[in-house]
Amino acid sequence: MLQMDGSPHRWFGDGKSCLIAIIDDATSDIHAQFFPSETTEGCMKVMRAYIEKRGVFKTLYVDRAGIFGGPKRSNFSQMQRACEELGIEIIFANSPQGKGRIERAFDTFQDRLVPELRFNNITDMESANRYLQEEFIPNY
Repeated sequence: MLQMDGSPHRWFGDGKSCLIAIIDDATSDIHAQFFPSETTEGCMKVMRAYIEKRGVFKTLYVDRAGIFGGPKRSNFSQMQRACEELGIEIIFANSPQGKGRIERAFDTFQDRLVPELRFNNITDMESANRYLQEEFIPNY
């Protein structure tokens, strides 16, 4: 089972951006990428990168954001459609506490990644994503 979520925050520079992450609940293997906001396209890119790296997974545990379908989208979204086509079951969490592993990962990223980005004078999304993939996640 994988957990997926987005975390809007002042990760680098002056404005907010969103770190979208997917994490394996059993192994803590993580893939994440910065985007201007939490969007369907961003979630699909993160999910695709994870699948290319590790293969198709069985279950995706998410919040009730409209991106993932659920009642806000009359139980339909492009993420749901994509997951159905891949045979991935979406399970909706009833509370943030239910997504403990991804929420703790975001807490860690906010505590450690933000200072590292500042220390390395990273102020743009392209550089932040490169640092995230090449330095931070491999050493996480």
